[in-house]
Amino acid sequence: MSKVQEDFLVDYTQKITPEQYVAWFKDRIFLDEQPNYAKVKIPMLAVCGEKEFSEIKTSVVELGKRNQNCQTLFLKGGRHDFSLRMPAVLNPLLSNFFSCGRIEK
Repeated sequence: MSKVQEDFLVDYTQKITPEQYVAWFKDRIFLDEQPNYAKVKIPMLAVCGEKEFSEIKTSVVELGKRNQNCQTLFLKGGRHDFSLRMPAVLNPLLSNFFSCGRIEK
């Protein structure tokens, strides 16, 4: 990530208001309220870092449990910002998934 990108992200996150944070949590989608999720037939990939917050790891596990077409992946050493800090690990995995619909573990 370049210094310009870092500065942009720092500036952007400081502008997020408490009301926006509340809206993110208030307007969540709950799997229990999505009965058709289990019927989705396309390949899906749910990814998070192995050091992610427990609630997010639980959500990723549930996505995989509730639909056999959803592959789950936990990136070793990854935290909440793994997509920013681990692009050399993540991007090839995503490219592989996009080309064949699965990631070989």
